[in-house]
Amino acid sequence: MGQHQADTLREVFYVSRALLGPDEVQPLLTRARLNNQRLGLTGALLYSGGHFAQVLEGPGEVLAQVMDAIARDARHDQLRCLQQGDIAQRRLGDWDMAFLNGQGADDLLQQLLWSEQDLPPERVQRLMQHLLAAAGSADQVRSSGARNS
Repeated sequence: MGQHQADTLREVFYVSRALLGPDEVQPLLTRARLNNQRLGLTGALLYSGGHFAQVLEGPGEVLAQVMDAIARDARHDQLRCLQQGDIAQRRLGDWDMAFLNGQGADDLLQQLLWSEQDLPPERVQRLMQHLLAAAGSADQVRSSGARNS
């Protein structure tokens, strides 16, 4: 990660409709973890069965390039960015990609995609915390992820 530290640290939180089945998630995670480690990104991905919610953190320029690639990825559609901006420090420590199985969150994520109104940043932050809590404790989140070496 050292090569990217001069760049501004940013965070992106988005939701999208998943176009892949549960058996296709593990290969996606494996590739994302390798790419994130190489690029100096950290993140958490919640998969609800029908939707994704993801937070990514890292150098601004790299994060923008990754988000462009994610927006073009055929494994999902209807991507909606809920929050993005500069952050003082990483919230996800040194986790390449934590994974959260959020089967019970599908209706909520669908509502977020179809909502006509923008959500206030404070509410988006609370939402991400609730999604993490709904998927399990922080220990479960971390034990399901891959840690940078």
